[in-house]
Amino acid sequence: MPAEHSTRRRVIYFDILRIVAIFFVVFVHLAAQHWADVDVSSRAWFAFNLYCTTGKWSVPIFVMISGALFLGRDVSISSILKKNVARIATVFLFWSGCYALIDLVFRHAPLSVVLSQFITGHYHLWFLYMIVGLYLLIPLLRPIAQSETLMRYFLLLALIFTFLLPQLVLYSSFISPQLSVVIKTVSMYTYCYFPLGFTVYFVGGYYLSRRDFSRREEAVLYAVGILALLFSIIAPVVHAKAQGAPSAVFYNYDSLNVLLTSVPIFVFAKQHLNLSSFREGDRQAKALAFVRQLSESGQSLLFVGTKKQAQEAIREEATRCGQFYVNARWLGGMMTNFKTMRTRVDRLNQLKTMQEDGTFDMLPKKEVMKHLGEIAKLEKYLGGVKEMKKLPGALFIVDTRKERNAIAEAHKLGIPVVAIADTNCDPDEIDYVIPGNDDAIRAIKLISSIMANAVLEGKQGEQTAEAASEEAYLFQSNAFAGAVFPSAPDFFTSKYDLRLRKESGGRLSWHLLQQT
Repeated sequence: MPAEHSTRRRVIYFDILRIVAIFFVVFVHLAAQHWADVDVSSRAWFAFNLYCTTGKWSVPIFVMISGALFLGRDVSISSILKKNVARIATVFLFWSGCYALIDLVFRHAPLSVVLSQFITGHYHLWFLYMIVGLYLLIPLLRPIAQSETLMRYFLLLALIFTFLLPQLVLYSSFISPQLSVVIKTVSMYTYCYFPLGFTVYFVGGYYLSRRDFSRREEAVLYAVGILALLFSIIAPVVHAKAQGAPSAVFYNYDSLNVLLTSVPIFVFAKQHLNLSSFREGDRQAKALAFVRQLSESGQSLLFVGTKKQAQEAIREEATRCGQFYVNARWLGGMMTNFKTMRTRVDRLNQLKTMQEDGTFDMLPKKEVMKHLGEIAKLEKYLGGVKEMKKLPGALFIVDTRKERNAIAEAHKLGIPVVAIADTNCDPDEIDYVIPGNDDAIRAIKLISSIMANAVLEGKQGEQTAEAASEEAYLFQSNAFAGAVFPSAPDFFTSKYDLRLRKESGGRLSWHLLQQT
């Protein structure tokens, strides 16, 4: 499957999966050449069967990777037709022409047969039809993929009609022909498949790439995958010996055992082979260095993450490092119309003052309830920025696609953006990219804590610099006193000190202090 992501933002575990899958595809094709020509009771056939069954996950993996990449992008129908479908059509015509020429010249096949094969393509080119079908379905599948509820519902239906019902028909035919007829009727004669059975892998790849798995869930998946792999190896052997000839019913990509083998492999690579940070280490270092410098200069970092997975981490880490945050909803004009936002904060402070000084006790209950509701609403949306007196120096954002309004306002005001960049994000709209999974709670927590630590490190540097500055002020003040009053140095050294102090707001002023 073509890699549509930029080299600037590679996902290493995708590349690892591709490399391994390529080798297994070769093994499968080598074994398939002799699989049907060997006695099913021989060791050679068992070896060919082993190669075929253990490598069947390779093609679904390619489809899953493509789904993870394509469904996270906003791709138009015209772009799909002009770029992707046209490219596949060119490849198909070229290789179909080559195979047709070989059949015509070397095999002396009739012209009608050659033309038919040119249109349908050589049997090895079946996957091109599958790819084109998936590409054409992207505009329909992408809205489904953007909603986790719809995506789960779609996957459930696709799993039932593409995998479960056909498998029930297959297994029931081994047990009872009458039962098979009943199941065929229920499954609408097994023709109720979704358009292209590979949509399960396509959408499922996108879903799995964005989902975080606990250790228990991983253990269950791996156990199921091992059992499915053992079934894939043993079932064809038992079936072949029973009927005396090999059968490919357990090799199909819409077989449940192939699906249950492919999913754990994809999840394992995602959870344990995601080495993208090694490639993007320089970008992460730049982002951290920028945040430290920003904090050291006394500017603030606004933490933004309104999606459910990020709300708690954003609030905790921003509070820990003494910065501001937005974790409920980004209100339009929060920065571009900063004065209006401050008026709402002032309203919040006013209501809290009324609540604390006993004003609410003198108001009707209905009005008090109204004010309490207003306080709760304002606290929810503005509680994290109520102490922000000026625009932040930069934004730290989780999921730039969801926080498009914040990104737009930051670009309009020239405020730098530090953000987690998932596979579906556009890195060009981010000033400092941090590659990571913006849907995984643990990943968000980790990266947010690193940002908070960078802020704290910058504050330590600021405090150190401030202490050094105060020492310099003291030195300068004494030197100034000696320069301004050279005729009476004893007056200042014995009874008074002329000190330079930093007042509120950073203003400097001279103070004449009597020594004790």
